[in-house]
Amino acid sequence: MRRWIPAVITSGFVMAGDIKQTGFLALLPFDLTLAFALLTAAAVGWRILTCGLPREAHAVILAFALLVPPVLWSAMTEYGDNKVGRLFSFTFLAVLAPVVIIRDSTDVRRHLWAFTGFCGVVVVTALIDPRLSSPYEGAPLDTQSVDTIGLGSAAGHVMVVIALGLIWKCVPRVAIVAAGAAVYVLLESGSRGPLFSAIGAVLVGSLLTRVRPDYRRVVAFLALLFAGLLVAYNAAPLYSQRRIVGLLEGDTSGSVDGRIRLYQDALGSILRHPFGIGWGGFEGITWGGYRYPHDMVLELLTEAGVVFGALFLGWVCLRSCGRTVSPRITRALPCSPL
Repeated sequence: MRRWIPAVITSGFVMAGDIKQTGFLALLPFDLTLAFALLTAAAVGWRILTCGLPREAHAVILAFALLVPPVLWSAMTEYGDNKVGRLFSFTFLAVLAPVVIIRDSTDVRRHLWAFTGFCGVVVVTALIDPRLSSPYEGAPLDTQSVDTIGLGSAAGHVMVVIALGLIWKCVPRVAIVAAGAAVYVLLESGSRGPLFSAIGAVLVGSLLTRVRPDYRRVVAFLALLFAGLLVAYNAAPLYSQRRIVGLLEGDTSGSVDGRIRLYQDALGSILRHPFGIGWGGFEGITWGGYRYPHDMVLELLTEAGVVFGALFLGWVCLRSCGRTVSPRITRALPCSPL
């Protein structure tokens, strides 16, 4: 039980913003994000003192050092100062903590299920206390703590983990109820990015791994999943349905066109200011009060520049393509397709 504590507090730290305004959590006399951050920092410090600093943590520290120079030309605005402060405190801690705390296969499993559990809290909140994202009837749903994208992302995570767990026989069959609830909430949110990403993740995780589960089980579950998506779609709010169908039909009006304009502004800024415009500077060059271009790559290249931003992105790509845990650990993972 004691070894679950680091997994729970680090997952709670990442997800605190998505749950702290719901139910009794909104009544707490302290900020949940800050509380989990302090607990996570304590867990990281204790692990370093008792086990030492792992080699991978050095790379994290050096990578974040690449993001320091753009601070010198960052926007002196409330948002710019806030972004710098959070980048080198909360964001840095969120990246460093798993590298320090996760040491073996059991840690991997605990963190996966702890994070899925907090995403499940978001899903349950949406089932118990759904809110309309806009005042008009038939608007997509969100909750007190998350917008439609946050709700869709949490539900999509639960859907992927439970779906692959069922396909690989890692969870009991009763877990299909949780998968069904996640699918329903995902469609209720009307969030298209998380929806199509979650579907793609299930397909990749079940069909494109080196060691595949029984194909009959995969086909049967995928058929059940898509049947559930159809049923949930028919129960979704009217404008959630229209957003999904509109995108499938090629309609880019609304948020899609808006994001294209943001991308264009970001690309133009990169060409004009190759060394970046500093953290928080994007809100000063774009329209509609947007503060970031809704794309991490463009945000880094725009604000950190093509030198420091590209180097940081290169490090992310290298870490993503390489093994983040040793072959001995991945072989030990139950039902592991790695």
